[in-house]
Amino acid sequence: MVIDDGKILESGDHKTLMENKGNYFQMIISHIGKLNIGNE
Repeated sequence: MVIDDGKILESGDHKTLMENKGNYFQMIISHIGKLNIGNE
């Protein structure tokens, strides 16, 4: 579930949220990018 300003933006399991390529997807991709930068 993705909540912003007290409102549910998206809900579902990880696979569904990633397939929707919404806010959850962007958050995960951003996090992975930060992890990769730290490993260089």
